[in-house]
Amino acid sequence: MSLPTKYQNGSVDSSSKGVYRASPIKLLIYGKGTSKQLADVVAELGGTKAFIITGRSLYEKTPVIKEIEQSLGSVHGGTFSKIGQHAPIQDIREATGLMAKSGCDVLISIGGGSPVDSAKAIAYNIHEETGKWIPSIAVPTTLSVAETTQNAGFTTEEKHKIAVSHPELVPKAVVYDGEIALHTPLNLWTSTGIRSLDHAVELMYHPLASEIPTKRMCLEAIHDLFTYLPKSKANPDDADIRTKLFLACYASLFPFLYTGGVGLSHSIGHALGATYGIPHGITSCLSLAPTVHFKATNAEEAKQIARIVPYIGKHSTGCDEKDTHIVADAIAELVETLGHKTTLTAYNVPTGDAEEEAIASRALHSKEHKDFQNLKKIVHAQEALKDMKSDSTVLVGGFGFSGVPNTLINAVRDRSDLTNFTVVSNNAGMPGVGLGQWLDTKQIGKMIASYIGDNKTFERMYLKGELDLELTPQGTIAEKCAAGAAGVPAFYTPAAYGTIVQTGELPVRYNTDGTVSIMAKAKETREFNGKSYVMEEAIYGDYAFVKVAKADRLGNCQFRKAQNNFNEAMGKNAKMTIVEADEIVEYGEIAPEDIHLQGIYVKRVIKSTEDKKIERLVFYKDPEEQKKALLEGGSSEASQKRERIIKRAAQELKDGMYVNLGIGMPLAAPAFLPEGVEIILESENGILGMGGFPKQGEEDPDLINAGKETVTLIRGAATFGSHESFGMIRAGRIDVAMLGAMQVNQFGDLANFMLPGKVKGIGGAMDLVANPTETKVVITMEHTDKKGNPKILNKCTFPLTGQKCVSTIITDLAVFDVDRINGLTLLEHAKGVTVEEIKAKTEAPFSVSENLKEMQV
Repeated sequence: MSLPTKYQNGSVDSSSKGVYRASPIKLLIYGKGTSKQLADVVAELGGTKAFIITGRSLYEKTPVIKEIEQSLGSVHGGTFSKIGQHAPIQDIREATGLMAKSGCDVLISIGGGSPVDSAKAIAYNIHEETGKWIPSIAVPTTLSVAETTQNAGFTTEEKHKIAVSHPELVPKAVVYDGEIALHTPLNLWTSTGIRSLDHAVELMYHPLASEIPTKRMCLEAIHDLFTYLPKSKANPDDADIRTKLFLACYASLFPFLYTGGVGLSHSIGHALGATYGIPHGITSCLSLAPTVHFKATNAEEAKQIARIVPYIGKHSTGCDEKDTHIVADAIAELVETLGHKTTLTAYNVPTGDAEEEAIASRALHSKEHKDFQNLKKIVHAQEALKDMKSDSTVLVGGFGFSGVPNTLINAVRDRSDLTNFTVVSNNAGMPGVGLGQWLDTKQIGKMIASYIGDNKTFERMYLKGELDLELTPQGTIAEKCAAGAAGVPAFYTPAAYGTIVQTGELPVRYNTDGTVSIMAKAKETREFNGKSYVMEEAIYGDYAFVKVAKADRLGNCQFRKAQNNFNEAMGKNAKMTIVEADEIVEYGEIAPEDIHLQGIYVKRVIKSTEDKKIERLVFYKDPEEQKKALLEGGSSEASQKRERIIKRAAQELKDGMYVNLGIGMPLAAPAFLPEGVEIILESENGILGMGGFPKQGEEDPDLINAGKETVTLIRGAATFGSHESFGMIRAGRIDVAMLGAMQVNQFGDLANFMLPGKVKGIGGAMDLVANPTETKVVITMEHTDKKGNPKILNKCTFPLTGQKCVSTIITDLAVFDVDRINGLTLLEHAKGVTVEEIKAKTEAPFSVSENLKEMQV
């Protein structure tokens, strides 16, 4: 029977327009001992004999049924006690036959949702055969709330959940006895309490739920369920608390007439329960919190869910979407407090795309439903990790604090059962932040990274033999991920040829005494067109954690600013890509040309719940103030040396050049460009057209340079992924790469990434110097080290960054041209510095240009 719709509001917001249709319930009694008054209730309904419908467990393992039969006396006309979980159709057919023969004129259902629904189905069958409605009385022993509705769900032989519906199926009387509820196992009692909560929450955005009384009753029910379910767990023998929960349960689905399901969580519950034999209370434990997270992006539904926040003791953020996530998290926390598991795998539901598709299809009844793909992909963080396994290879996007999937990282941090990951990422965050937390929790067995940086925990664990480390050039990591994504098993790169990365002289693991346990393997090399290359094998991830600005419900993603970095290549690589999105939108809201990561690569999407952080906040200064700051002020010898090097380095940058500047003095050079000279700065984390530092209030966590400092974009700038950035670098599209150095030899060998006993990492330097015939490599450094030892040598003693790659050396004393065959030529000297002094402080031999001149700084 369908209901008339002429008064229906058509909106989930019924605050100003709606309709309430009262159900035909005649009597509700509650309190200890009320189940012994059933004979009076039967008489009040005009009946003479009652037939009991119940389950085997309640009948055989408790005195409840026997005591009720005794209290009924001559009114008792028979009992059917074989109703199984989810109300199997064969049980209902058998019970219908017995009821028809009994001569009874009232049905009494005693137990949980299955007996109550079965009694309704029996009444429906009898009406179909005789045209007569048999009234029923519900005596619940759980909090599943089947006693308030006109719907009766049962399970077919094919294990599909189907339903019948009619207003006359609503029980005419409901009896809540807290004493008989004490026989209900605590786990069943509290899980059905979550089922009751499921009803109350989903009615808040049900299109037929009126403001008065339904939604107001639901809000009170939610408050009481959050209050008394933990108390009932703590005091399982308190009948009064159980009675209070019965009343909350009644209010959660305060009788009103509606057809169809309550909502998405219920639909998922039916799809899980009948197929996998999971009790409905447990299905709500599994489905409710993720469904509420899912609803957060629907503004109309989120507005109604957000009303729950003060009723569960939380504070509103003022944003409906955020408040909806607060409600979802509170539900998940309540479920865990009650001791229930929250993942499908805990109940032996098979994993895999095919199974997820089947569940979604059963829940929505059609693959054509608009939410079919959405339901498969939009999940909560812990649900997204439900089938994650230890010993997996995990690709984690991000650069500095930009584009880091912290919600997913934190969710793994809280899973102490997950260990021994091989993690592929540019670095490992900072102590206590990002991936640094996985170091603290000992969840990483091996890192494949380009940089340790200032993470002392990372460095200590590596040097103490607590984890493996494959130090890999930054561009090579990006390309290895991109190759794996494209199905390319290996490739050749010029980066790292002639270095310890290629020769296999980098320790992968140390012993606890500091000796080397495992060395890296030497890499295959090959020559193409007269140039040597290193073969690198692709990386294949089991999981990829990716941060995006927007994701739609098909999994299509969009990055903003420099958020892409490693995320795109990693997101296209893994078997299981899980996207963490700042915003989840409907499909079609991201223009096709603005989609950077296509949904075909994405398996799951979660809403980001972590605030964005900035590692190094640097603000704009006016030009003169900036110059003063860059030169470190004062008149010390060190600052004078720095000033000389930076000003001279700026002269290497010509109008219109594409330039990549390393951290430190190179990055300071643009401040000293002559008026009218404009260069286009490239940053290896995916920026072409990088501007200066932002003004206060204009800083953007998604816009940082290679030094993790806040920056801006110039007009006409472009952003892209790290794999594309290093592609343009290795291909020689950059005119000048300017870097610092520890040592340079006479033929242009460069060492700038490792000192003996210290490990900072390679970063992008090996890629930046990989094509010196097309990209001019300019080195800025002091002429000698702190002890006065030369840094321009016959042969570098530190590990090399690149062979024969340097074109120009600028120091505080001199400027050298570097020829890969003929060696060094002195072009300029600093004011007051003689050739003899330069020779005394330079180990490598050099010739002196016929046009030797003084530095003009």
